[in-house]
Amino acid sequence: MLREFRLNSCEALIKAYKSIRLQYIANRLNITVMEVRSLLSELISDARVKGSIDQINGVLELSAGELKISAKHRAMQQWGNTLLDIHKKLCLKVNEKGNEHGYDMDNDWSM
Repeated sequence: MLREFRLNSCEALIKAYKSIRLQYIANRLNITVMEVRSLLSELISDARVKGSIDQINGVLELSAGELKISAKHRAMQQWGNTLLDIHKKLCLKVNEKGNEHGYDMDNDWSM
């Protein structure tokens, strides 16, 4: 039960990173680096984490995190483009309505 708790804690801790030092994980979970290696090995072999352990430099390199970040960036960019499109359409509509009522929207009203 303690091991499963540590596995879940480790998985939650590393999911936001592209790479993370094993010592940092050990410090956060209050366990040894050797225990971190064991937990990470199990997470990787169970396909709960996609990545590899760089034993020489003591770093976990994650591959799935990069894919999630890329998807988030694409979604944010699409959202931003949609907002810009709505803003442009709204500005055009305001200008049209203003011109219908005799306002010179370029000179009378600054945004």
